[in-house]
Amino acid sequence: MVGPPGWRDGPALPGPRSDLVVAWDEPRDRLVVAAGGIGPREPIAETLVLDLTRDTWSTAAPLEHPRSGAAGTVVGPYLLVMGGLKPSLATSDLVQALHLPSLQWRALPSLPRPLAWSRAVSVGTEVHLVGGWTVLGPEQERAVDAHYVLSVGPEGAEGEWREAPPLPQPTFGGLLFHRDEELLWVGGSTRMGWPSPTAPSLYLMSVTPNVWAFDLDSERWTSRPPLASGCRMAVGVSSGGAVGQLGGLDGRPEALSSTYWLGPDGSWREGPGLPAPRHHAAGVRVGEELWVMGGDLQPTPPPTWRIPFSDLVG
Repeated sequence: MVGPPGWRDGPALPGPRSDLVVAWDEPRDRLVVAAGGIGPREPIAETLVLDLTRDTWSTAAPLEHPRSGAAGTVVGPYLLVMGGLKPSLATSDLVQALHLPSLQWRALPSLPRPLAWSRAVSVGTEVHLVGGWTVLGPEQERAVDAHYVLSVGPEGAEGEWREAPPLPQPTFGGLLFHRDEELLWVGGSTRMGWPSPTAPSLYLMSVTPNVWAFDLDSERWTSRPPLASGCRMAVGVSSGGAVGQLGGLDGRPEALSSTYWLGPDGSWREGPGLPAPRHHAAGVRVGEELWVMGGDLQPTPPPTWRIPFSDLVG
């Protein structure tokens, strides 16, 4: 591989997939890939499973409907897939949970409104879903300030989604992290734009460098030092109290290979770059490594990259 030191190739996806949801099923040493698509108009329902011991791919039960741009997170034994874009480009409120031991899907309460390009994290047994994009009708599309919370127990959802204090700025396609006693929302887009004349599958958009912190005790959002520049559709990763933004798209839109880390002291610093620009990809922890998979909205699958966290974070 040609690129910054530390990166090496990993197992490639069997086919192209962007805006995917990926989880490491540690007890069974396998990766699970759900949702995503070749592009916004070609979402995928198929669920893929990579046996890391044998280095072989197989399929599991599919999603109820194809979806791309869904939010995903793991809570307890479940991988949740929330919202996303349908083949019609309408947004979805569907929520499904994959029981990782059995690889069987079950339905959970629908989102209070249809959303795509939201972000989600788990905090104990609760799932926080923040931000997103919604399609209300013809020419009625907009970023939203959504913040919803769902409790998930061993048998599935415990109650319905509840509203929490909204994101201070309607935004989609940013990053969401849980660090210590707070949530961090990083970057994203504030409004959809228009097709790029050089790359019609990508849209010129208004991107924001803003960083917002939500205190889980006081339930208040406050601003934090911003990014050096706005970015959307990046890979997010956390390790040892540090959170990172890898790749993504700026507002032009240009694909990025740069990486930035927010340390425990609250300051951003540049880290080792990606081997090449990448956007609409997913990052997943596998043991002591970060794997970057999928992305780029292209008809051929980009390579999987892997790097030890010790080389990435330092």
